[in-house]
Amino acid sequence: MGPGRGGPFATFDDAFAYIKRFTNYERLGLTRAVKGQLDLRRVRAALDALGAPDRAYPIVHVAGTKGKGSVCAMVASALQRAGLRVGLFSKPHLIRLNERVALDGRPIPDEDFVAAMNALHPHLERQRRAGDPLTFFELITALALLYFAERKADVVVLEVGLGGRLDATNVVTPAVAAITSIDYDHTHILGDTLERIAFEKAGILKRDVPAVSGVSAREQPGPARVIRRVARERGVRALYERGRDFHVEAPKDGDGDPFAVETWARRYERLTLPLLGRHQRLNAAVAVAALEALREATGLPIAEEHVRSGLQVVRLRGRIEVLSEDPLIVLDVAHNPSSLRALRETLQARFPRRRVALLLAMSADKDLKGSLREILPIAERAVFTVTGQPRSASPHELLRLARALRPGLPGEAEPNLDRALERAWTLAHAWGEEGLLCVTGSFYLAGEVARRWGPDP
Repeated sequence: MGPGRGGPFATFDDAFAYIKRFTNYERLGLTRAVKGQLDLRRVRAALDALGAPDRAYPIVHVAGTKGKGSVCAMVASALQRAGLRVGLFSKPHLIRLNERVALDGRPIPDEDFVAAMNALHPHLERQRRAGDPLTFFELITALALLYFAERKADVVVLEVGLGGRLDATNVVTPAVAAITSIDYDHTHILGDTLERIAFEKAGILKRDVPAVSGVSAREQPGPARVIRRVARERGVRALYERGRDFHVEAPKDGDGDPFAVETWARRYERLTLPLLGRHQRLNAAVAVAALEALREATGLPIAEEHVRSGLQVVRLRGRIEVLSEDPLIVLDVAHNPSSLRALRETLQARFPRRRVALLLAMSADKDLKGSLREILPIAERAVFTVTGQPRSASPHELLRLARALRPGLPGEAEPNLDRALERAWTLAHAWGEEGLLCVTGSFYLAGEVARRWGPDP
């Protein structure tokens, strides 16, 4: 694939301007009314018109409320260490759209993005004229699957966008399906009980495809039963469940300490991760199980040393990422109660005596009160701002909710993101070695702050 392919787009900016004409529910937010518009027809039609590129390689398909991005990054890292050509489709991006489509750890180059868009364009226009245009996410999904096929990927790791059953990525028939976790998020679309959410996530399970579930029957019996039932009804080849078929052992609880994962096939000793947080070990267990299932299903040459070294070098931006040491700045994309709880627990364990200045923005359709309840206990001061997206919650509303939960909390609302960041940075810096600035609440806020630091910390 290269810039020589003919089409209407000459530059990335040309292609991106066209893409922005497609409905982007990530920016606008999802409502109950949208649920009826989510299906797989449009993506399947576009892919079939392109020769079904999604059938050119084995796929690891990953759904879950939290941990999807981490598990995908871990699986892709291990596969690369095995010497394989690995495509990784993830969402959302932090800084540039290209980040969502990566081959061997490198985002798709602008010229290849343009070439893929030129290939897609006739099919996009045909469906638009028929009155059934793709959405933004469906378009990027199709582009990624095409790019991976043209670049002859050996294997692709595919992260679900929303839910699972009706997500655009669910057009594929993977070699392995994995569900990381079940918790409350997007309840207006996925359901207001954990069992209903589990049903939507389990929608990626398919006949004769092995599946891995990080949902423990002991910890969440209801969701685990739903996943087992769907697996049985769908004729899944095998369902490997955390706590039954694989588990993680962590003799010590400190970040960086070795841990073990035991699967139905083998035991992986002395594993280490550069990612902070106890929850990442649970994600690692799902990733290791998915790799084991993939090796069994495909015969790909995935050895124990590939898994070990892949986990050891995995990199993922925006997951309790240290952006700066002076003052200490931690960036995290947590945006729901469960992920903010994991962030709080990690900061309390890793930086127990720090004075925390919180810079937070959230989308209005999230569980604002539940999320604030999880993160506010560690905040000495808080600055509330905007995500940079149309559906951003009002900083003044966030401040009001925060003070209802923590009366007397020293906090302020600043709708200008640059001024908000400067204010929060000043607070943390004034505390010297005791200070910590935590930026969280939204992928979009994390992206805006990461962009100000440059492509890499």
